[in-house]
Amino acid sequence: MAGKFLNGLVVGCALALAAPAMAATPPEATYREIKDWIVGCDNLHACKAKAAPDELLSDRNDVSGGYLAITREPGPQGALVVSTEGEGDYKPGRMQLDGKPLSAPWKEGPDDSFVLRGDDAARFIQTIRSGKALTFEAGEGVSLSGLTAALLVMDEAQGRLGNETALVRKGTAPAATVPAAKAAPIIVSRPSSEPLPNAQAFAAAVRRTHAKALEANACDATRAQYDEAYPLNHAEALVVLACGMGAYQGWDIAFRAPRADPARARLLILPTLPQLDAKARNTGAYTEGEWDPKRAQFGEVGKGRGLADCGESVTWAFDGSEFHLSHLYWQERCAGGPPGDWLTLWRADVRPNGVKLPE
Repeated sequence: MAGKFLNGLVVGCALALAAPAMAATPPEATYREIKDWIVGCDNLHACKAKAAPDELLSDRNDVSGGYLAITREPGPQGALVVSTEGEGDYKPGRMQLDGKPLSAPWKEGPDDSFVLRGDDAARFIQTIRSGKALTFEAGEGVSLSGLTAALLVMDEAQGRLGNETALVRKGTAPAATVPAAKAAPIIVSRPSSEPLPNAQAFAAAVRRTHAKALEANACDATRAQYDEAYPLNHAEALVVLACGMGAYQGWDIAFRAPRADPARARLLILPTLPQLDAKARNTGAYTEGEWDPKRAQFGEVGKGRGLADCGESVTWAFDGSEFHLSHLYWQERCAGGPPGDWLTLWRADVRPNGVKLPE
């Protein structure tokens, strides 16, 4: 989110994720990379940990290419799920823990996955925590280095430390003492009902009067044909100027501009999370920036590389006056796995003009 993912490189300011310290009050969102695992907990304290081998320490890993993820919902009765998947006729029944057969009552899950739920998931997790590696078939598998620490992050974020429901640091506190699940924040977005006359001319005026911003973001003048402007509210317009195109994605810069004076447009600097480097937003640049006028939402999607096994997907909702972070999916480490399978760090309930969207 803090940088631009282009051609496998981060363009602009580097990504900077601060490892949050343990605290009595869980942070609003958590992202950690711990050895061969990554873990993320969103603002509602729903958590997911998954195997993601550290390529810089590949000499430590004797297995790779497998997929294993652990998700847990918040609250005393938060659902616990372990999921795995593979290609072809993949069957988790052929799994081994440190070379020894490992059986578990796997069930078919969504999208060709296999899952363990509830007590079955908890028993599986306790069994593999002391191991070094899970191996599947054809040499595929996952390193378990970092798993216990990732689970500890999940327990801490959900207020389970010292609780009977903890995955790692169990205690005698009853399940009822785990903090209840939070409700998603509600954002009432306000799509504009007032058209913007001569939108292309308006965008051209912003491009013509903001040469410094274009130069700072390496914007190509030949991309001007893709510039767009939209009505934002009765007094302002949103302008998205096309900058450039990499091997598989492009980047843009966005402005808020007075309808009566496009020369006074200012860069659109959208809110981020404290764990992410806010300085990286000071250019107003976005990867594949796109405006949804029906829902009054602006979004971007940036791949860390062509495989899309790392990257960011972010949306912000406009309430008629200000933009609010509505969804954030993030994974800094490129470690294989399904395209776009990034960790959720933020989610909100966006309701255009107060109307709840269908699930």
